[in-house]
Amino acid sequence: MGDGESDFELELTYNYDPASPYTLRNGYGHLAVYVDDLEKAHKEHQDTGYCVGPLKGLSDDGKKNYYFLTDPDGYQIEVMRRPKE
Repeated sequence: MGDGESDFELELTYNYDPASPYTLRNGYGHLAVYVDDLEKAHKEHQDTGYCVGPLKGLSDDGKKNYYFLTDPDGYQIEVMRRPKE
């Protein structure tokens, strides 16, 4: 992609003071991918039988911008609405 944009993002997180020590599936960053139509991707993943979480959002406006898929090993992959330019 010539504009420096990518369909892939790696987010590294640090959770302060976890209730229990990190174990497999909770002590890592996660992979994130952008999609143009979040609702369509969510439905397609559900229809395919993947382990799909609910649509979620971080803002007070109620807009849903992401959801998580869980892979067979229990790791989560974030699927995010592509930001509008």
